[in-house]
Amino acid sequence: MTTAGSHPKVTKQSATRQQVLDLIGRLGIGTAIPSERQLSADLGVSRLTVRAALDDLKYQLSSCHLPKEQNVASTQESKCPSKPSLAHGHLRKLG
Repeated sequence: MTTAGSHPKVTKQSATRQQVLDLIGRLGIGTAIPSERQLSADLGVSRLTVRAALDDLKYQLSSCHLPKEQNVASTQESKCPSKPSLAHGHLRKLG
């Protein structure tokens, strides 16, 4: 919950999710992302936090794929990562 003039609380999971998404944006297509263990060490968070962030990304990416008759821009804009097709290719390898 936020009050007037305050910023929304950033959790470790949401910060980790954004860091992973940024990493995916820097990787070349077809390049696997590091393991959960390596991401945990690189980002300074627990493996559980990394796993929760990756699960959240996979869930969001799966919800981005809607039937053609639906307007993706208006119904999913805030839920889909900025580069869903690129991120989806990397995360598909995770499971």
